[in-house]
Amino acid sequence: MSRRALLTLVACVAVVVGLVTWSVSAAAIIGGVRLASTLLDRGQHSDPELVVDDTAPYAGLSSDDELLFPVTAGQLGASADGTEPDAVVNEVWDLFARIAGDDVSRMDAFAVFDDDQDTVMASVWRDTRSGRTWALDVNLAFAEDRDELELTLIHEFGHVLSLSLDQVSEAKGSCPTIDMPEGCAHDDSYIAAFLERFWPAESSWPDPGDDDEVDAWFRDNGGFDAFVSRYAATSGIEDFAESWAVYVTADEPGHSPRDDDGRAVRAQKVLFFEDYPDLVAQRDRIRAALGY
Repeated sequence: MSRRALLTLVACVAVVVGLVTWSVSAAAIIGGVRLASTLLDRGQHSDPELVVDDTAPYAGLSSDDELLFPVTAGQLGASADGTEPDAVVNEVWDLFARIAGDDVSRMDAFAVFDDDQDTVMASVWRDTRSGRTWALDVNLAFAEDRDELELTLIHEFGHVLSLSLDQVSEAKGSCPTIDMPEGCAHDDSYIAAFLERFWPAESSWPDPGDDDEVDAWFRDNGGFDAFVSRYAATSGIEDFAESWAVYVTADEPGHSPRDDDGRAVRAQKVLFFEDYPDLVAQRDRIRAALGY
């Protein structure tokens, strides 16, 4: 992927914390992304930049060896080897917890690694056994860019909101709506409505791991007139999360220097969330929590 922190789908991951085992297929891992070149007008926060200690226990760890902390009632515990979360880990987790609000109860694991050669900035995945809980990981090599970190964590929370069991049931037999790696989208789910309105059949989506194919899809399907970022063109699921992140962080959702009237498809994707009072309330809560 281009740009230093664009996420690619990862192969198979198995992470063990005490008695909790995360067994994840490639399709279950949902991407996080820097929103560089995203078209929005957002307010600025006053939070200080993070400074990652290069002597920390996670320093230099790849995603294969990430340090994983269990989450209980929204609070981090020690990792399986007894490592306590340090100030940076706690601050990044606190940032996500503020973004997630009461939905932090859906999370039961938080992993960190520190690899500036890895294109992953963050990802979330749903527990493939129960489907009821989620894990988050963050590449601390890029966490010092506070604006990008916030955008990415809001993006990841968009996946949690749109792909949890109240929105996408576990796959059991045929799916009459949209069959996704996480299961079958409910008729009235956010993601089903978004994909039906803005995306063609999944069989025609680009291969997210093929830069040339994604570039062609992005260009041939409207470019920045249709997508808030290039990464949004990798799949309808990522387009939803990217558009959500812009909706939350933009001072005037649906308006940008490129499209002040908000008529472009890109703007309509951002304004899509206005149709759901609960998502409008989530936006207001997140912006207040982050001091926008």
